[in-house]
Amino acid sequence: MIRFFKSPQPASLLVIPAIVLILWAQAFMNCFPVMEVSAQPVWKLFLVLFAKLPSGLNWLIMVSLVSFSAIYINQITNKHEILYKNSYLPAFVYALFISSVPEFLTVHPIHFVNLIILRVFDKSFAMIKSDSATPAIFDSSFLAAVAALIFFPAFIIIPVMIISLGLIRPFNFREWLIMFIGFSLPYFFVTVWMFWNHNFLFFWKDYIERFVHLKPEINIVFTPPLMTLSILFGVWLLFALIKLRMNYLKNVIRARIIQQVLFSFFLFGVGSIFLGQKISVINFSLLAIPFSIFAAYYLLSAKKRIRLYELFIWIVIGVIVWNHLQ
Repeated sequence: MIRFFKSPQPASLLVIPAIVLILWAQAFMNCFPVMEVSAQPVWKLFLVLFAKLPSGLNWLIMVSLVSFSAIYINQITNKHEILYKNSYLPAFVYALFISSVPEFLTVHPIHFVNLIILRVFDKSFAMIKSDSATPAIFDSSFLAAVAALIFFPAFIIIPVMIISLGLIRPFNFREWLIMFIGFSLPYFFVTVWMFWNHNFLFFWKDYIERFVHLKPEINIVFTPPLMTLSILFGVWLLFALIKLRMNYLKNVIRARIIQQVLFSFFLFGVGSIFLGQKISVINFSLLAIPFSIFAAYYLLSAKKRIRLYELFIWIVIGVIVWNHLQ
């Protein structure tokens, strides 16, 4: 399994969607949008559309979206040389993580947000070697604000992008001004829309209160399969971060900067779990991007005792199936 995805062979482009399709199969007859309390105005526009579509069509859209996101994260990893070797391991890990529990198998704004964040990272990482980065800065900041207006916890991509610009580019007042203009434009459009519909005060009052009154309700039932999977993912991530830290100075400067950005996103992503009014399992899928890259690095660096790594992966897959059977 690891050897197959370690080599950048085109066959993986067919296997990744097949894995997603198999893991999402049980949701075929019950794939409808959830009433997410952290949903923002942009998502509510699409919510009406998905609610009218049949379950099978929603399922097909989500399987395609998740499969594309998995392949896209792999393309970003290889294109920007985040890992020291090209492989399809990031796509494989992303497909497993984002489909690991039944709570993820639904029409949820977080799946769309993850794709937008991938696009933000793609444009941001391209600025490292770019002489003129202003178009990428505006596009990525605009998309970051759109993500925040789809799903409230996705607001964390805004401070992460501010950090990434400080790490990637030398200070340039014009570039920072363009970034904040990009952040503000989606909010300006939504504000005008809310004013037109007489919801201006309600929208901003509710938006600000989400930051001020953080009293999230825990809405997670820790079943034995979910607890086991959480421990396995936690151990995997811990070992991956240790391995990454050990080899950090061996990486080129470009890779170090990107890894710092991803680690910042992971920390803010953990904090974003508490931004929602309810802490549910689906909120953890916002960590899929950094987890997939860090976990893929751990598997990619496996050179000795490869059978132990293979055994660990099959144990993870077995526990994922256990969760789906509950």
